[in-house]
Amino acid sequence: MRSLIPIVITAFSLAGCQQFNPLETKIVTSKKTACATHASVTHSVAPSTSAASAASAASAASVAEITTMEWEKQVKAETPSGLFLQEIQSIFSLTGNFKDYQTEYEHLWNTVQPKIEKLSIIDKHLGYILRGYPQYKDVANQRKIPWWFVAIVHGLEGGYNFTTHLHNGDPLSGRTYHAPSGRPQTGTPPFTWEQSANDALSKESELSSASWQDPATVAYTFEAYNGFGYHSKGINSPYLWSFSNQYTCGKYIADNKFDSSAVSQQAGAMVILKQAISQGIVNLSDATFQPPAQIIQEYEKKYPNLPNINSGESNCAN
Repeated sequence: MRSLIPIVITAFSLAGCQQFNPLETKIVTSKKTACATHASVTHSVAPSTSAASAASAASAASVAEITTMEWEKQVKAETPSGLFLQEIQSIFSLTGNFKDYQTEYEHLWNTVQPKIEKLSIIDKHLGYILRGYPQYKDVANQRKIPWWFVAIVHGLEGGYNFTTHLHNGDPLSGRTYHAPSGRPQTGTPPFTWEQSANDALSKESELSSASWQDPATVAYTFEAYNGFGYHSKGINSPYLWSFSNQYTCGKYIADNKFDSSAVSQQAGAMVILKQAISQGIVNLSDATFQPPAQIIQEYEKKYPNLPNINSGESNCAN
């Protein structure tokens, strides 16, 4: 059981690790991390012409990075909307009142902006989730949850590789051996990706359709999937906010092993989701919305040969 971290409204740089843009008033936690100072730059989801030019200049290196970078393992934190407090609290068995975090999540969602130098990588994530859309949709329909949640979790946990468990990226040839270990508990390996995904998403399927329209609830659900440890470290979870103005450094480099100077090299779930919305791929307020065929075709032409990426996410202490 972890203690809650006091939250204050202020604007300052965390010692050695600038967590927020100092030009804006941000919600920050009272604890500090100690990593090398990084410049915090605010960028627009829909960049201006000049910003787009800057993104284009770094495009080649960024696109190459996603095919070689380590899709490391990370975390789990918490927070959803008070509107769905009883529903989510009963499903995920929270040890604290997540209403205390609602304002923080709403603020982070309303102010999150991807880093321009990471836009090409985030865009490639969109190519991956559209490539796997048929599989994600099938599992989502069975579990009555949004397809995009399945897709983004698959990217963070398994690098969009359909030979890995959705729980944590372990191979489907056996039960999971990283946390959560021993899953699925029933059946005989090797497992199909669909079998694994249905087992991994058992709790998420209990959420009502209205819950998925609330960004704070979505943020909590992503973090609950992976772990609750980042709040105790005083930073925003990179599992949600990496590659944006809301995260700079600090991450779990192995299950329950935190490194305050390490920097996540993968895009955060909420950052991917925000960009997917801006590109017309996801409509948070419409549970029946499907990506337009034209957009799918455009991304197929843009990324015709996306490789599978072996991956997984390290769990953090609860």
